[in-house]
Amino acid sequence: MIEPKFPVGANKLEKCLINSGILAHDEYKKITNGWWLWHGPESFLQVTVANNISKEIGSIVYIDASRSRIEREIGRGPGRPPANGSQRADISVWNKSNNKLRAVIEIKRSIGIDPVLQDTIKMNTWMGQNNPPGSAYMLTYSEAKGAKRMATLDKRFDYWATKSGWIEKGRVTYDDPTDDHYAWGLFLMRHPQSP
Repeated sequence: MIEPKFPVGANKLEKCLINSGILAHDEYKKITNGWWLWHGPESFLQVTVANNISKEIGSIVYIDASRSRIEREIGRGPGRPPANGSQRADISVWNKSNNKLRAVIEIKRSIGIDPVLQDTIKMNTWMGQNNPPGSAYMLTYSEAKGAKRMATLDKRFDYWATKSGWIEKGRVTYDDPTDDHYAWGLFLMRHPQSP
């Protein structure tokens, strides 16, 4: 049984994000006869997470759609469109009751800091503009190899949070008994300005 670690106060969406990542890994292993999610496209994780948010949270979820297009589709009233309207998050989560952008989520598969930092910088810009989303998250999937693979994943995730300035909201590291050389993990960070 894979047990994620959540800090005190993790909300339902944050728990759903990590648990959805675990589900994506398990599903990918099942459909590929044992291959890990690392070998699949980021979009597999993205779609699994989006689908699970819709089921578990009950929010409206869009995949890779610009904010301005979504607002146009749901019929937002008159007013000046936000300057960040053409930006696209991997996943956009909208409240059904008031059509407000609850959260944007970037999905990243990486073993290094650079791709993670590129996406956090993009999200920092979005959060700093007028009419930002309620929260911004980065869900990363990573692997490590060798005798110290579990420690490597934990150190990597700690470094990503420190270097980006984002707040850790959950993680799971798993030393899969079906492979004695590799371990995998998921790491969830939230933008520091998110409530």
